[in-house]
Amino acid sequence: MSEKEKKITIYNTNYNFYRKYHRNIGNILVHILCIPAIVWSIFGFANKTGQYIGLDQTSYYKFIPSTSIYLSYMLYYYIIAPRKIFWQTFYFYFIILINSNSYYNSSNSITKYLIVQILGWVFQIASHKYLEGNSPALLKGAVQSFITAPIFIVDELVQNLPGTNFALITMIYSLYKLLY
Repeated sequence: MSEKEKKITIYNTNYNFYRKYHRNIGNILVHILCIPAIVWSIFGFANKTGQYIGLDQTSYYKFIPSTSIYLSYMLYYYIIAPRKIFWQTFYFYFIILINSNSYYNSSNSITKYLIVQILGWVFQIASHKYLEGNSPALLKGAVQSFITAPIFIVDELVQNLPGTNFALITMIYSLYKLLY
């Protein structure tokens, strides 16, 4: 088996594991909303934690925690994911990273990130119980779920929204953030 085939096998194994817990369209829609919100709050929470442990938030290093998390995920996805999905994921979560980092500057409260985390998890667990009729994949494979959930959402969006171009959206959003 070639290196490329091994990567595709890893991706397909993780994706299929996660997919079997997400067949109901209502549950998938809840995840499409909640997973990006959870990722956003993790980025913000990471930056706040960086601030609390002493990272100077006015210098070059101010967004190291969230950027490190983002780059870790993107490196893993670059290794295992099909190229189209990798680039779509890269752009989608880049928008969230930019938004989290810019929003982070507007308030010094960690409460907003905790509220988003709690609500995101509550809605996802409830959607599994009441819409999907199963338990979350997280209970059977926590690491696999945390790694696969973000890319699963992008894959769902790309498959179900033809013409999805996160690169263009990212460019427009980045320009907006630079100008305002």
